Amino acid sequence: MMSWRSEPLLQVAMNLRRIFPVRSGIEAYISGVVSGLSAIGGVAIHGIGVPDDADVPGAVRPSNTTTRAPANKFAKLAFDMVRAGTLAARTPSSIYHGVDGFLPFGTPRRMVRMLTAYDLGFLRYPELFDTPTRLLNTWHARTRIAEAHKVLAISVTTADDLMALLGIPSSRIAVVWSGYSDFFSPGDELMDTEPPFFLAVGGANPRKNLVRVISAFSEWRRHSSNHRDATLRVTGHVDSKFQQRLGSRVEHVTFEGFVDRSRLRDLYRSTAGLAFPAVYEGFGIPILEAMASGAPVMTSHHGATAEVAGDAAVLVDPMLVTSIARGFEHMLEAGQTLRSAGIARARAFSWRHTAEAIRTEYDSAIR
Repeated sequence: MMSWRSEPLLQVAMNLRRIFPVRSGIEAYISGVVSGLSAIGGVAIHGIGVPDDADVPGAVRPSNTTTRAPANKFAKLAFDMVRAGTLAARTPSSIYHGVDGFLPFGTPRRMVRMLTAYDLGFLRYPELFDTPTRLLNTWHARTRIAEAHKVLAISVTTADDLMALLGIPSSRIAVVWSGYSDFFSPGDELMDTEPPFFLAVGGANPRKNLVRVISAFSEWRRHSSNHRDATLRVTGHVDSKFQQRLGSRVEHVTFEGFVDRSRLRDLYRSTAGLAFPAVYEGFGIPILEAMASGAPVMTSHHGATAEVAGDAAVLVDPMLVTSIARGFEHMLEAGQTLRSAGIARARAFSWRHTAEAIRTEYDSAIR
């Protein structure tokens, strides 16, 4: 049997407007999948909307469909929902893969239409989303997903939600776990910092549960006489008004804003633990990045986060401040055990594995 590398290239169109820079889970997924498909070979990716400054993997083919993506948020939406489909129609692709979570209008019916579904948080927890985002995502989920020949769910949790909340039959869903970049690793030596600090990522996004994380950290410090000097560092966007609402709870909390990958890896390598008790996630790439870097992890005891973490993390109730507070203590108590278990757990995931599973779905879809 011929290998993928010796077969004719499979032509796939993708909207890669968000491939660079990587600041969110969706962007990490797009970058990881494209890199993984490039590594296994056999696929030519017709990238639409590739940023001028993006260093794209070798599988991405230059073409006249690669246009400068818009800067205005409404123009971006129009690009993702309409323009990407009309540009895809100009390519010789047999598959359109909505790696950005959208299936645009204008995608020709000659193409197999596939879509990556990240999560249905806007239906599970609508109160965590602003009204325009919730309405747009709900409309897209209830209309455009119905047009997809195959939906790639990034977790069993997302697959279950697709069936339960949208009525998508299991025959049209494939669970393909995300991966993480092998840039994240423990290095030659784990770096310990005194006094210890904990890390929270994702900023003030309501789904990341930052208010409860900070409240729990403040409570834990008050009751932990041995670690009164411990600090919490938060990455991602947190505006001044949000900080002001927290009042005295922000004592011993540092807001670092957006950090690049090198800085994030250093933080993972030296933290006493990642606090990631998200209210709801479709997957949870930061869990794997932290584990791979040697950081103990605390995350939510249900849904995709528990699915990803397995038995290699401290699992807490994300809705209870007291449970999260106990999680900080458990990360300190079982630090070395959690580090070893996390590094082993992360090895079960990679973008290459993700790409191989996606390629299998491609092959099945065009038969």
